[in-house]
Formats: sequence, C-alpha cells, structure tokens
Amino acid sequence: MYTNPQGNRIYGYRTKHVFFGQEFTTLVLYNEASYKKQMKSHEERKAKIWEKLTDLKIRLESNRGKERDKSSVEREINDIIHKDFRALFGYKVGEVPPGKKKPTLDIWTKKELDFVILEFGVQRADSQEIR
Repeated sequence: MYTNPQGNRIYGYRTKHVFFGQEFTTLVLYNEASYKKQMKSHEERKAKIWEKLTDLKIRLESNRGKERDKSSVEREINDIIHKDFRALFGYKVGEVPPGKKKPTLDIWTKKELDFVILEFGVQRADSQEIR
C-alpha cells in the first residue's frame, strides 16, 4: 500500500462493512516491523510467566516455610498468569502429600497456532498441550 518514513512497507486491504446500521469503509493494515516488535514482547512476557510458575513449583516442592493450601496456591497462580495468557498455560494444583506442608503443582504450556493475533489485545491459541 505504501512505505512509511522508516522504510517499512505497510500492506493493506480496503473493504466496506455495515456497523451499527451504517456503511463504513474499513482498512486492514499490516506492518511487518510492528508485528516483529509485538511478537518479541509477547515471547518475553510468556517467558517471564513460565519463570515465575517454575519458581512457584520449586518453592512448593520444598518443605521449608509456611504451610499452604490449594486455594492460596491457585490465587498466586492467577496473579502470575495475566488474563491474556491464560489460554497458553495449564496447571493442576494437587493435594498436600502426607508429611508435607504444601500441595503439589503440575504446570505445562499449550502449543500455539502458527499465528497470534495481537491487535487490540486479542490473542488466540489452540488447545493442543505440550508438557
């Protein structure tokens, strides 16, 4: 469609749609540089969440520290995993084993589709899991 001042090609598609009972011309734009930047940010955030979940799992495996119940662990997990990323991570909080003070935790990531829609904060992933 055009090249921006940084030399990046911007591709676009024009169509007409009816919104709220009125016809509008709609432009869909794609910028490769913006996509790469968004993907890098997305991957960094995903890695940080995985690091925090792994740290929580290690802390729960230790018998040191205060006692924890399932609900406190689930609350901490919900604080760690931002709502935009909940479809990408899976977990199961188990019972407290005999002789231990903390419940077990199983964590995994879910395989993503080849594309991720990042515009407007929307992200999509399929339901295939990898452990």
